Amino acid sequence: MKIVFLSDFHGKIEILHSLSDAIQSESPDLIVFTGDIVKGYARGDEYLSAKAENRSPMKGLKSIEDEEEEDLKLYKEFYNFLTERNIPVFTIPGNMDAPEGRYFDTFKNLNPQNVNLVHNKVAKFEDFTLFGFGGEVSEFESEDFFVLIYPKNKVEDAFKKMDDVEGGKIFLFHTPPVSKVGLEGGVQRGSKVINGIIEKYKPDFVFCGHAHKAQGEDRIGESIVINPGPLKGGNYAVVETERREVSFQKF
Repeated sequence: MKIVFLSDFHGKIEILHSLSDAIQSESPDLIVFTGDIVKGYARGDEYLSAKAENRSPMKGLKSIEDEEEEDLKLYKEFYNFLTERNIPVFTIPGNMDAPEGRYFDTFKNLNPQNVNLVHNKVAKFEDFTLFGFGGEVSEFESEDFFVLIYPKNKVEDAFKKMDDVEGGKIFLFHTPPVSKVGLEGGVQRGSKVINGIIEKYKPDFVFCGHAHKAQGEDRIGESIVINPGPLKGGNYAVVETERREVSFQKF
């Protein structure tokens, strides 16, 4: 099976024509996207500023209210693009795809027929079972409005759905594990929570993103962990599952 793997679009609408050409050239069986469709600058900046200033973030800022219109437009354009490709897609949200309700409600309303949302859901494709958990994964922190952050206990509970699954497995995360695909400018953006899940369930492939400068491939046990680099910069990866080969491409 040939997979085109994408992550971290961040509202870069102008690249879609080039991405279309790349997908057509690759002719994949499947597309995987591991989140961050929208930009979310106003929400993200307010959340980080509030943390730095040791205060509660403010939801009612005009900049945040104005951002909703942009979010809805980006979701629609991106999902329409994926639908037009007429190729099966499996996806999860990124940490910037907030508020949580807006993300899931928009997906439900748009109902892109070939796009499968596998956040906390089991799915099958050919010989593989797929399962995903999006957003940023944390030990204890939880947030679902300004950004999406999920605590360890919620993520680990979700993966109990995989306890009795046998055969080939593909896991989708937005957050990378602690590894070279999570190391960005000397700062580790991966989560040990992800490492623990990989070590327990031993998936064949792990798809992640989030760390924009950590494009590459790593191994945790026999699991191949892949960060394709940010789609907003024209980056993607091609995965050949039978040969267990990964190549990194740029358009």
